[in-house]
Amino acid sequence: MIWIILKGAHLESNDTQNLRAERALFLAALALAFGLALVGTVSRPAGGVVTLGSWLYFVYALHRYGRTGGPPR
Repeated sequence: MIWIILKGAHLESNDTQNLRAERALFLAALALAFGLALVGTVSRPAGGVVTLGSWLYFVYALHRYGRTGGPPR
């Protein structure tokens, strides 16, 4: 599934919004993991800023995913 999200599989135009929303959720989760790793290893202030930014982006991505209606049935 991750490969489909990153590659952007050949889907119909109705599914492109869902694909973009899933990609945004994946990138938000990746940024959150990176921020937490940064907090634990290198710098607490820089990692905190990255973590906070990723939370804000995650809220945006979750809203975007909710507006698409989820995966097609």
